[in-house]
This record gives sequence, C-alpha cells and structure tokens, in this order.
Amino acid sequence: MTDMNMPDRWMDEGNLVDHLARQLLHGRLGLFLGAGVSMPFGLPSWMDLVRTVAEEAGETDLADDFEPTEKAGALKVKYFDGKDEDFNAAVSRALYKDRTLDFAEISQNKMLQAIGSLVMSSRRGSAAKVFTLNFDDLLELYLEFHGFTTSVIHDGCHWAQNEDVVIYHPHGYLPLGHDDASSEIVLGTSDFHNVMASDQWRPVIQTALRQHTFLYLGLSGKDMHLHSHWTGLSPVHAISGDRVCYHGVRFKVGDGEDDLEVLTRSWGIHTHELAEYSQLPDFLFKVCQRARELRMQPTS
Repeated sequence: MTDMNMPDRWMDEGNLVDHLARQLLHGRLGLFLGAGVSMPFGLPSWMDLVRTVAEEAGETDLADDFEPTEKAGALKVKYFDGKDEDFNAAVSRALYKDRTLDFAEISQNKMLQAIGSLVMSSRRGSAAKVFTLNFDDLLELYLEFHGFTTSVIHDGCHWAQNEDVVIYHPHGYLPLGHDDASSEIVLGTSDFHNVMASDQWRPVIQTALRQHTFLYLGLSGKDMHLHSHWTGLSPVHAISGDRVCYHGVRFKVGDGEDDLEVLTRSWGIHTHELAEYSQLPDFLFKVCQRARELRMQPTS
C-alpha cells in the first residue's frame, strides 16, 4: 500500500491514482461536483447563468468581472422579492436555454461517463457519497439511461434512501427531465450565508466529509460553502488517525492559483494539476481501472 503521509507522495500521479483506487475499493471515495461538470454539455457557468437571468430581467450592461453571487442576490431582491417560484423559473430558463433532452448526447459525454463509472455499483467499489452544487439533473438522467435507480436529496430534512445512487443537491434542484424541483435554491449571497448557517445540511455534509476522501470535480476551490466545511476538518477527519496528509483532491488547469493552493492545502485539500481539463475524465477512469486491478489481486 502506498504511504501517503508525505506531501511529495501526492505529487506523483501514479501514487495518487493508487491511493484513490484503494479508497474507492473500500467505499471511502466521495464526489463533490460543480458547474464544470455540466458545462461540457452546454450548460452555463455560474457567471453566465446569472448574466442570463439579469438580461431577462432587463439589465444588459453588466461588467465583465461582476461578482455572480452578489448580483444574483441583488436580482432576487429587486425583481423577485417574495416570489421564489418566479425566481426559480427564471434561473431554470437560463440554465436550460436552447438545450433539449437528448439521451444519445448525454450518454456520449465523457465526463458523465467517468463519473458514472465511479458511482455505478461494482465489486471494485463505488463512490459512496455524491454531492453536487449544480441545479441540473444531467447525472441522474445519465444513470437512469443506463438502468440505475437514483434518489435525489434536495432538502436537508430527509429519510435515508436505498437506491443504486443517492445524489445530494444542497444548493437546490431544478431538473429538466424530472418533476421534483426545489422550492428554494442557493444562488445569491444571502442564500449562501443561510445554507452555511443552517443546521439541516451542515451535519449531513460534514459527516460525509469526515469519513471519505472527496474528489472535487468542476469546482474552482473558491466556493465559500466548501470553505466553511473545510475549515477545521483535518483534525477530526478519519485521516488524522492514519497520518494521511490530505482528505480531498481538487483539480486545476494552468497557473495563477498560488494563493488558492496555499489555502486549500492548509485545509487538507491536495491540488492535482492537469495540462488541460479534458484530461480529467481519463484520470477518473484510471482510478476505476486501478481499483479493479486491486480487486482482482490474489488474496493469498
């Protein structure tokens, strides 16, 4: 077994793949998904999503570098005060603008294929927990297309589920192919602060984070919701007893994140660098393939 109690061991991709494969094999791997997972399918970034909502409301002169969570909160108060259903409908229109359900296209999306490989039940293990900050239901549609049963949790107060894959949507759920949408979503600044202060989602997320090694996919590492959970997590995480350096892995492409890397490393998150984002699915497939190799090794 690869010793992962030294930071330099995490810098070697072979060691990292081996460690994550062992976590997958033992049911200790979790996934935290962001907008970058859905963008290859044509869905917008958070900034583009907010920009489209603003344009529909009549604001067409947004600066290129506007802050999306602050703007979303202002839009909600200015145009949708007390009208959550109308606001959600506007966000849903912006989210799925010019998109249609095409199962053939969904099934060919390489990122969804890689995530699906991790979460689909297998004797080489499967990702035990899946959280997404996205509103869409692309992953659910992909899994159902392949015959898997899914359960969506978008309310902090919920029963335990017994489906093939349970997907948690702590920021809300605005599906295109299903009927069970959230009554409230987290998009504006006040929404973020409310969900961070809530006693509903925090114990669910923190318990999962403390017991698994999470891969953060399609996330920049700047999300303040994640920061609130990462702070103080390392000393109470299961890794503390095993003297493992990091309890999670995020991915970046290119330079320019020095300060962010220092912060995430201090929170127990390793940053794995890719030459380009299109390499991420192949990395995930390597984890699955290595877990299979470990599962097939003789026991005697």
